[in-house]
Amino acid sequence: MNSWTKQAGDLQQSVRQSETNKIDSYTDEEVRQATVHAREDITMLVSLLESANSQLNAIRWSLGLLVLMAGVAMWLALKALRYI
Repeated sequence: MNSWTKQAGDLQQSVRQSETNKIDSYTDEEVRQATVHAREDITMLVSLLESANSQLNAIRWSLGLLVLMAGVAMWLALKALRYI
């Protein structure tokens, strides 16, 4: 288990412990509203992660193309200088 996973687990446990004491103090309306807000938050997080994934994919392809172009330019330069 890496440190990020351990920190996430510790945070989950602390939230669970703090909420256990308050479990009887919520009305049905508050529970419904919290459920809706949680679903909205999860949807937003998934959307943000998909966007970040798309951006990273575009960066990966751009860097790959840049490395390929640099390799071709270097090969052409060496060929022009008759090293190849």
